[in-house]
Amino acid sequence: MKKDAIDHMDSLGNRDNMVDIKEELKMLPVPLTEREKLELGENLAQGLAKIDLLTINLKSKQSEIKADIEQIEERCHLDASVLRAGTRDTEVKCEVQRNYRTSEIVVVRLDTMAEVKRRPMTSEERQMGLKL
Repeated sequence: MKKDAIDHMDSLGNRDNMVDIKEELKMLPVPLTEREKLELGENLAQGLAKIDLLTINLKSKQSEIKADIEQIEERCHLDASVLRAGTRDTEVKCEVQRNYRTSEIVVVRLDTMAEVKRRPMTSEERQMGLKL
């Protein structure tokens, strides 16, 4: 080692002042090389392309999820209506009675034998009972 060389970890002193030298890492701007610029540009382009693709996928998924939500909401509204009414419309075998003496149509459900509907016959329905 050269006699006049400074060991940066040692303190140097003289009668006028004291100098302490040590190495530190600092974040400072350093110009990019052409290769670094090219790599960063490629990374940027790939990142933006991926963002575009993910954005398209996100919109597609949002549409699918929105459709699912709407379908579930519709089902919930129907279920709530049925629950409020306490009944559900279901196909039930019925007997349609044409009473020509009273000129009435009577509908009776066969599972409970309860009368469901009673109404007057139309003129066309009354003529069907005439035996000519």
